[in-house]
Amino acid sequence: MNCNTIPVRTLPGRTLDSTRCRNCDEQETLPHVLGFCHHGELLRINRRNTVRSLIASSIRQNASYEVYEEVGCVSSDGSTRRADIIIIDRQKDKGVILDPTIRFEMHEQQPQEVCREKQVIHEPCCQHLGAQYHITHWTVFGLMFGARGTIPRETLNQLKQYKISDATIDAIGSHVLKSSLAIISNHLYQTKFLL
Repeated sequence: MNCNTIPVRTLPGRTLDSTRCRNCDEQETLPHVLGFCHHGELLRINRRNTVRSLIASSIRQNASYEVYEEVGCVSSDGSTRRADIIIIDRQKDKGVILDPTIRFEMHEQQPQEVCREKQVIHEPCCQHLGAQYHITHWTVFGLMFGARGTIPRETLNQLKQYKISDATIDAIGSHVLKSSLAIISNHLYQTKFLL
């Protein structure tokens, strides 16, 4: 994946007839296969859900936090949202929404862009969550993980703030990489890749 040798149709010399995806009408690039094609949607959801569960389980080991996953909430405009991870520190009257997202790595500012994107989505829900959990102060962090198993510094610093172990961080990176390989295998060959 890092050397751009996965045999997607946009790889030069890979196909003579079309660079269109074999499962939809988009260009078949590696970012498309790992992040957008409907053919791998369930595998992508499973990849993200496992990352979310690894993070939440690790944070739960700290007894001073309440941790909830997949919490439904209502935005200030009346639309419904789902917060991936909610961390509550009752002693400090603070709540945090963590939203892990797996994206194909494109440029250095991408982790900050993901964080801002998640803040725009979830900050309007803070009033509803504050009333639901009786917490006044809320913060939103979008955690970007690279689809090729990388973990940006911003995400790593946030994980370390909650004392997530190096072993768990390694497990997350390894899981993302293996899951991405499974998505590619499913897309190209319609075969299951054993994780």
